[in-house]
Amino acid sequence: RNIILLRVIGTIIEFKQIVGRGTRPFEGKDYFTIYDFVKAYEHFNDPEWDGEPQEPVRVTSRGPREPAGDYNVDPPTDDLDSDSPTPRRPPKIVIKLAYIAYANTPISRCERVLAHKGLIFSRYTGTQQDFLDFVLDQYIRQGVGELDQDKLPQLLELKYHDIRDAVANLGSVNNIRTVFIGFQQHLYSDDRVA
Repeated sequence: RNIILLRVIGTIIEFKQIVGRGTRPFEGKDYFTIYDFVKAYEHFNDPEWDGEPQEPVRVTSRGPREPAGDYNVDPPTDDLDSDSPTPRRPPKIVIKLAYIAYANTPISRCERVLAHKGLIFSRYTGTQQDFLDFVLDQYIRQGVGELDQDKLPQLLELKYHDIRDAVANLGSVNNIRTVFIGFQQHLYSDDRVA
């Protein structure tokens, strides 16, 4: 429904392919919108592509909506057998929950670290604990993206300034990766240790 152009489009062919994606049918899609931040609309000025451009069609509002109310309408009686009960809509179900998944209330990253730090540190040595304390601090400040495996080299360089120093302190690269991945299962476990 939306095509957002944020980089320069070099060729008319690439432009046609991008715009063509917006023309793909989708249930309930009557139109699509192009947000152009790089003047790619100038590619529409190709008369060999689609002829001369047409004037845009003005869209008018549909008017105010009808107020919400009881829409249980009894069907005409001539279509029903007089002995059968009148069909009714099922009652509206309202669901209220203070949390989303696994019946646990949401907690902040800081609360999660405080609740699981003892369990995590009980599984690792002093130098590993020092590194994990650094990682947990980054997780609290920056977010869950700090726990991505692709982030590990950057975290090691930030903490130790050099991968060789990290290996000297923590062991082999495989050992470091095992520690980095392993502690996360304890961070998100249900066993809370304060």
